[in-house]
Amino acid sequence: MATPIALFFLLTVASILSNFSDSMVNANSEGDALIAFKQNLSDPTNALKNWDQNLVDPCTWNFVTCNAANQVTQLYI
Repeated sequence: MATPIALFFLLTVASILSNFSDSMVNANSEGDALIAFKQNLSDPTNALKNWDQNLVDPCTWNFVTCNAANQVTQLYI
C-alpha cells in the first residue's frame, strides 16, 4: 500500500500533467483557428508573419492577447 506522502506526490504530478495537457490542446486548437483566420486575410505588410502554426502558443504572436490561462481573449487587427 502506498504511503500518504507517495500518494500525495502521485496525485500532485497527475494534476500538473492534466493541466499542462489541457492547456496544450487548447493552445493548439486556438492556434489552428487563428491560422485558418489568417489565411482569409490580406496581409500586404506581413504584420502577421510570426503567426506560425508550428508554435504551440499563439499567445506569443503579434496582435494576440491572452488571459492568465493562456487562452486567446482578443485580437488587435
